[in-house]
Amino acid sequence: MDELKSHCNPALTNEVKMKRNEIFTIPNLLSLIRILLLPVVVYFYAYKQQYMTGVIIMFFCELTDFFDGYLARKLNQITRLGGILDPISDKLSQLVMCLCVCNRFPVIRSRMFLFIAKEFIAFIIGLFIVNTDYDAKAKWHGKVNTVFFDITLGLHMLWWDIPPAVTLTLAIISAILMVFSGVTYYISELSYLYRLSKQKN
Repeated sequence: MDELKSHCNPALTNEVKMKRNEIFTIPNLLSLIRILLLPVVVYFYAYKQQYMTGVIIMFFCELTDFFDGYLARKLNQITRLGGILDPISDKLSQLVMCLCVCNRFPVIRSRMFLFIAKEFIAFIIGLFIVNTDYDAKAKWHGKVNTVFFDITLGLHMLWWDIPPAVTLTLAIISAILMVFSGVTYYISELSYLYRLSKQKN
């Protein structure tokens, strides 16, 4: 039926082709591959305790994270779907790394719960702000928080006998950065929603 409509309406055919081109891009496929590989990381690292295998797969996932952004800009394949898939895969990657190391390093568990709470609050606020003109670009504090969190988790995946004092220090610094970044984002977003509601009234 869709094919018949497409033949009858050339504009619809072009629209379908455009949508397919926006979905099946190299950056989007890399993001999907990263998401599909994350359960494999958990399987080898946390379940089978084949740590090096899990680390290698996780490293490959992080490489796809770099290349999907690079290729999106290089090939001019920046799409709305890519803008959704990339942050989702980033957050899932961090959650998977948390799951992998929290059993061996219990201190990281509190950091994982904080991470989940932060993202849950961000999701709820995002439901109200998604259809507005709010500038949702990543801010410097968000980037610093993400990089430090990734470094903390990466160190614990690789450094199996890391001293407890180092773990505790990294966890505390990471938690402070996360709370600061999260609260800063929330204030900015809620202030925007408040101003928007005042304008409508």
